[in-house]
Amino acid sequence: MEELDAGGIAEVIAAMLRESHDLRTERTGTVVALVDLDLEIAVEEPEHDSDGAYVRLPLGVRCTAWEEGYAWDQAVGVRSAEAHPLADALMSWVDNVLPVFIAIQQPDHPLADAVFHQLGSDGDGRPTELFAGPVGWRDFGGIDDGFVDVARQRPPTLVVAERLMREGQLPNRPVWFYSLCGRTSGEPDDTVEVILNNNDVSGHFVDVGEHLPWGTGHGTVKSWALLVPAA
Repeated sequence: MEELDAGGIAEVIAAMLRESHDLRTERTGTVVALVDLDLEIAVEEPEHDSDGAYVRLPLGVRCTAWEEGYAWDQAVGVRSAEAHPLADALMSWVDNVLPVFIAIQQPDHPLADAVFHQLGSDGDGRPTELFAGPVGWRDFGGIDDGFVDVARQRPPTLVVAERLMREGQLPNRPVWFYSLCGRTSGEPDDTVEVILNNNDVSGHFVDVGEHLPWGTGHGTVKSWALLVPAA
């Protein structure tokens, strides 16, 4: 799979979604259209490390009606006995990111089953829908069931969503964001990354993962969400 360029990866995505998830797809170059859902997926060239142990794959998704462009993610894949890093990155993205966008277009699709949906309001009282995707994590050692339970029930991305909805008026368009919180063995500080509409706003959300009970464990926790003005 190291030989695949962005166009080849787009073809793999199109086939995967067509054959495994019963979605009608059309590929044009490095863009895959989910034609019945009015969604598009864009692929950029993967970045492989020199040892082939991991890959970083830029993937974007958007509703075709949006003027703001693609919601980009740097999907990371790690080589294991079970999977090539590129396959790991694709599977993780399809399982944890794409469902958030499918849920706003086709809530009854099986991929949307894992998406948390809630109707609330922003700081000015305007009805707003929250779509929060499943939590993905990587265990680099010592993560226990208690940590997993907390991360599932209250992922840092949900904390971000609550603050965005509480603190003021949201724009009259979808807002997408994700959080990545991590702990590295031997490092004194946790890693916190929050990306909002493709912009790094981590400095405003440095404490969103403080409730995670890392204990002696280290790894990463990541999840995606969308806030959409209610119709």
